[in-house]
Amino acid sequence: MNVGEREVTAGAVAHDLESNSAISIEVSRRIVDKQGNRFADDLVILTSNAAMSIAFRNAVLRIIPKAFWDQIYDRAQKCIANGKESIAQRRAKALEWLMARGIPSDAILRRLDRGKIGEITGEDLVTLRGIINAAREDNVDLREEFEVAAPTAKATAAPLPVAQPRTEAPPPRAEPIPGGGPPAVKRPVGRPPKQVVYADETARVDQAVQEAAAMMPPVQGPPVHEEPPMNKPPAGAPVPVAAPPAPSRQLDAKTELWLKSQGMRNRLSAAELKVVRQAAEVQYINTVLPLEQLAACVARGMEILEERDGSMIPEEGA
Repeated sequence: MNVGEREVTAGAVAHDLESNSAISIEVSRRIVDKQGNRFADDLVILTSNAAMSIAFRNAVLRIIPKAFWDQIYDRAQKCIANGKESIAQRRAKALEWLMARGIPSDAILRRLDRGKIGEITGEDLVTLRGIINAAREDNVDLREEFEVAAPTAKATAAPLPVAQPRTEAPPPRAEPIPGGGPPAVKRPVGRPPKQVVYADETARVDQAVQEAAAMMPPVQGPPVHEEPPMNKPPAGAPVPVAAPPAPSRQLDAKTELWLKSQGMRNRLSAAELKVVRQAAEVQYINTVLPLEQLAACVARGMEILEERDGSMIPEEGA
């Protein structure tokens, strides 16, 4: 109903048509924390949904006389409190579920007004069960319900220094010898050889390639296959003419009726389609129907469309 600066208001109305009595319920939930800071937008929406659920529940329980649901409500609570598992087992499961989502045990005890975990009773487990179910349905925020502050970012320690690998001095660079390669240089085991760049590297590589090509024998490869010349038609020969495209396939009568029935079904309501099926004495409109029944369906549907809005189904391709 209203989203203010500090609270949201939700309303629900329950109307008993048999007795012609109605009741209206309003529920308000705050959207600020203890310091007065407004919640984030997502948390405001979550609080609004919780307020609407509470208002709806209160309105339903107020419009229905308590004598009808009081005993059922008590038996449901007893069933939850006295389940097949012991209280200790169900208490441990509830605390484990809440602590896994950042709710400490002291906040749970403060919410239940208990001094220690062993004092949590079956009725307290009913309360925790309701909170857990509401949290699973995103109707409540656990931190707001147990009044737990949002976790603050922890200061991260400085990263430990990483040992840098030892770098050895590179071997001395050898000067190029005219007319030959570089002298042999001793290298540590496992290190790649150091390449020596000459002043005129391009000229040296070209010369080495030419010398290697001159020393290699000629390659005897397979004979080169020459493509034969294309056959040209003699002068005066008739030029072949491409065959005309095949005519488009014409739809048969049943396919046309089926397409019209599909367009008709998109414009008819469920009640009108029921009338069409009854007129043709069919249960479903599909392609397996005989031609006569499919035509009867289309004819009855067109009559309904003419009576309703005076418009005909568009022809195929329109």
